[in-house]
Amino acid sequence: MTSDLRSFAKALAPRLHRSGSSFRHLIFLLPPALRQSLTILYLYCRAVDDCADDGSGGGLARLQVWQRALDSGENPDDPVLARAVFALRQRYDLPMPALLAVIEGCQQDITNPLSHPSQAELNRYCDRVAGAVGTLILCLSGFPPSDPPGFAQAAGRALQYTNILRDLAEDRDRGRCYLPAGMAPEELAAEAGRLFRQCLMQRATLPRQRQRKMAAATGFILIYQDLLRELCHRGFSPSVLRNPVRIPRWRLIRVATRTLVDSWR
Repeated sequence: MTSDLRSFAKALAPRLHRSGSSFRHLIFLLPPALRQSLTILYLYCRAVDDCADDGSGGGLARLQVWQRALDSGENPDDPVLARAVFALRQRYDLPMPALLAVIEGCQQDITNPLSHPSQAELNRYCDRVAGAVGTLILCLSGFPPSDPPGFAQAAGRALQYTNILRDLAEDRDRGRCYLPAGMAPEELAAEAGRLFRQCLMQRATLPRQRQRKMAAATGFILIYQDLLRELCHRGFSPSVLRNPVRIPRWRLIRVATRTLVDSWR
């Protein structure tokens, strides 16, 4: 099974590179087994998310195919990735509810997109599309589900809040508004920052061996914490919302290198 994952990850690595994701520098520098697993997991999440943004109207059908693929390993539109995800789930005994939650969050984007939700509604959505991913990353890093307590949920919400702030203008064009009713972007940014700090403080209280196992999750947090700082520095006035915010490549590599050192130390 390990050799299968290695082969799948090797076949999928160019796709990760082409994605342009800010995470790719981090993933490529991780120890081999974790690099292979996170390559597959990231591309699964990306493929599912792309279904929600399918302008042709076929997104729901594509998501249903992915639901079935979790049990069968078969997706005629993406056969290599489907087999890779199936092998990954079996190898690490990944919790099916977390894998399905990612799909369910994207289904909601199509059938019942959020529009000025309550804080509770937003958090439920974030727990699906991001908190579940945090749970899966920790499972791949050697932690049982829900361990460390509350970490995946807090990190997922912080990352998704940051995504929401980054994509305010783009989401508005799609008829979506994830910002809670009556909440200013600056308030959501403050809550994201608080959750990032909470996660890093929680990690710091763990034994060194457990901290080391959290290197990948910590790397994702540091990258998005940097993005949040850039967003706050730029501000959220309508005149600047349409200008994309990007973290310079050298800073992404710096975070990735720090994470690599942390994972081996």
